[in-house]
Amino acid sequence: MEVNELFKQRSITACMKASYNTVTSDIRSLVKQTWVTHVPFAVLLAIVLYFLLPNKSLHDWGEANPMASFILQTIIYAATLVMAAVSFWHLLPHKQLCPQGEKRKPGRSLVRILRHFGGFLMTCFLGMMIVGIATFIAAVPTIILIIAQLYSQLGALQGDPLGVPGYFTPLLFLVFTLTSLLIIYALTWLGIALAYQYASYKVQDEEKKKLKESQQQMAVAGIEQMATEMAAEEEENKKY
Repeated sequence: MEVNELFKQRSITACMKASYNTVTSDIRSLVKQTWVTHVPFAVLLAIVLYFLLPNKSLHDWGEANPMASFILQTIIYAATLVMAAVSFWHLLPHKQLCPQGEKRKPGRSLVRILRHFGGFLMTCFLGMMIVGIATFIAAVPTIILIIAQLYSQLGALQGDPLGVPGYFTPLLFLVFTLTSLLIIYALTWLGIALAYQYASYKVQDEEKKKLKESQQQMAVAGIEQMATEMAAEEEENKKY
């Protein structure tokens, strides 16, 4: 993402389109830069989703080992939250958002976000609708496997055999991971769109500031000119 391409005035839809072009123009480079954080995050999401599904054997193990179950789940959930924050932080183009060696000022950035909160909220709303549609399409295999898991566990509760092959659990985990990865990259598109929007608002704020300073300078110059003219008139009146 080049600085010159980032800092332009864009509408919300233009920011989304620019983000799409950035993501799709060089997918290999994007994956190379983000897989270090996105893949572990996807794996942790898959584990969390697996924990949330009904699983008689896992439930029985948790009842037999409550402390171990609590510690394990706490570690997994905490690691998932940490990886979510790390993935989002790693995604943001921090250097590009502060061009020409400009020092980052979190306070000023927060003020800008709050000032344009409505625009960011609209982008998130529209983006989440698009991500939701893409997620539903990508999650169809996952939904099918979840339904199979539910029926097999219902049978297990009644004492029936699971009725699923031995490779079902690894397959379930693999599909969960791939689906989570697709969702994360869809959210990556939204995150980059928000970065474009932030840069656009920064350009707008700087132009408004320059315009205000220019108007103030013109006003001061006008006042000084009027004062000079009045002084000249007074001197002429004194002569007469």
